[in-house]
Amino acid sequence: MDYAQPVILVVDDEPLTRLYECDVAEEAGYLTVGAFNAEDAILELEGPTAFQVVLTDVEMPDGPDGFALARTVQERWPEVQVVITSGEPDYADQAERSDLVFVPKPFTPDQLAAVLRPKNAT
Repeated sequence: MDYAQPVILVVDDEPLTRLYECDVAEEAGYLTVGAFNAEDAILELEGPTAFQVVLTDVEMPDGPDGFALARTVQERWPEVQVVITSGEPDYADQAERSDLVFVPKPFTPDQLAAVLRPKNAT
């Protein structure tokens, strides 16, 4: 499904963090869909919704981490921007080497909103 507003998939195993990130994305003009882990995210991406951005935490239980999810998204949905987030600043270098945007936790709404834009936005 195509929407007038861009749609973001927020992937985080912490429900309150995911809710906060969804709220921030909505304030930035996005429709949001949440996912608990990488497997749930892939199911959402394979569905009818056309996502412009995936915002994913790095560390998630029981399955692939955020970087593995990002690689899958880059391979299967190259038009989708991937933003990595974590409370571990060491992941910033890994994100940069993977050509991914990194936003450290905790972040302010302005910090997150600044990186949430579709790849094709000018």
